[in-house]
Amino acid sequence: MSRVWWVCQKAQGRDVATKAPTIRAVLDADTQTLDGWSALAQREGESDKAHTAFLEYVRMGPLRSLQKLHEEYCAQGESRPSPPTRRLATLKKWSLDYEWQTRLAAYKQERDARDQVIWEERRRALQEADFATVTPCVTWLNRCWSTRRSF
Repeated sequence: MSRVWWVCQKAQGRDVATKAPTIRAVLDADTQTLDGWSALAQREGESDKAHTAFLEYVRMGPLRSLQKLHEEYCAQGESRPSPPTRRLATLKKWSLDYEWQTRLAAYKQERDARDQVIWEERRRALQEADFATVTPCVTWLNRCWSTRRSF
């Protein structure tokens, strides 16, 4: 926040420590679930195991790879039910057969479009808040200016 905004808020007796949730908090809120994204929907003919592996591949984030997913599956012990597969060749086959890279790119486009909408809504809300703050500040400054001492 700018210093002018802060001074105006303090002059009006407002609590400036309170902040709205950050955009990152809003965006991170749905990283736990991958429901509702058309690009991630199970394809016709795609087995539940293949689809589960695909969603786990997506959840791995930008440093994902089939090799890392394979290693993760092989490292799983008794703490979790058996993984969809422990064969790298099967992961590669599923990836090609069900177009994981294409679906992942479509998912990224969907998220980018959604994120853009969130950013625009946030920007618009901040502009409205700034306008609501500036109007009383200008009134206060004009009152101060009109009552100043003349030299």
